Amino acid sequence: MEAYQKFIRSAKKAWQVPAVIVLKRFVRYEHIKFSCSRKNILLRDDNQCQYCGCFFEVSYLTLDHVIPRSRGGINSWRNLVAACRDCNQKKGCKLPWEANMFPLQRPVAPDKVFFVQKYSKRISEEMKRYT
Repeated sequence: MEAYQKFIRSAKKAWQVPAVIVLKRFVRYEHIKFSCSRKNILLRDDNQCQYCGCFFEVSYLTLDHVIPRSRGGINSWRNLVAACRDCNQKKGCKLPWEANMFPLQRPVAPDKVFFVQKYSKRISEEMKRYT
């Protein structure tokens, strides 16, 4: 339906690179799971310490278990938050109410729309008419 001004060339032919295509058939794939990794937790929390609210470089942030592993906490979307080194050390292996430190946002597993928005590049001019 739409094409970029770029071309794919072979020895004898050239084709415009498609920008918008029409699907005759769509296969729904609902089994996408996003791993609970350091990169994805920091992306979800937007590089913000969930205890003091400050924004930091990725290298200064750690992952904190809301319920510490020593108290039965697990590595999951609902138990991991981004925390700066100082807050993580201050909280230690205490429960949130023991340390009086509660995450700013309730830790939840983000949906796939969140990841599409975070990982997608900017929308091209050709595509804007269709969004």
